Amino acid sequence: MAGQPYLIQMREPLSVSQLSDIIVQARGQLPADLVVKEVGILDLTSGEIRTGDVAIAGDRIVGILTPGEGVTIYPIQSPALKDFEEEPERWLDVRWDIDETMPQRFPARILVHNVNEPGSLAQIATVIAEHDGNIDNIHMSRQSPDFTELTIDLEVYDLKHLSAIIAQLRAKAVVARVERVNG
Repeated sequence: MAGQPYLIQMREPLSVSQLSDIIVQARGQLPADLVVKEVGILDLTSGEIRTGDVAIAGDRIVGILTPGEGVTIYPIQSPALKDFEEEPERWLDVRWDIDETMPQRFPARILVHNVNEPGSLAQIATVIAEHDGNIDNIHMSRQSPDFTELTIDLEVYDLKHLSAIIAQLRAKAVVARVERVNG
């Protein structure tokens, strides 16, 4: 069913090297893929809705075990993971278990620097729509008389989908630069 949460399955235990890599990313010392900040997350152990970061499917996620409470899932880039770096026994390597017969969209954010001319916004929106992306929000900021910066919140199926949209935007003459917004 659309809107149903994905099941998380544990992988094999992490090696010391793998855990070290995860902690370095959590500290922000290695580049992250994508983090969408301050979204509502349902805490399945308490039933409360908390605000936090979300990884889109395909991004690396990590579970933190809290005895008596359960597992909390974090995107690998979450600053909250810094609180657990001295407790490696609580870290669980997990993955998205996506039902490919029932695709679901995930939030992503991109930053587009484009030429400020009639029709440029329409060209950008058309690329996203033609590649089955869904625009949730756009914030425009004029950087100079000739250029505008667009922050676009969109929905994509996975990292491959987001990468394809970014590649197509980069091919447009009205786009000077496009990048994913990380952290």
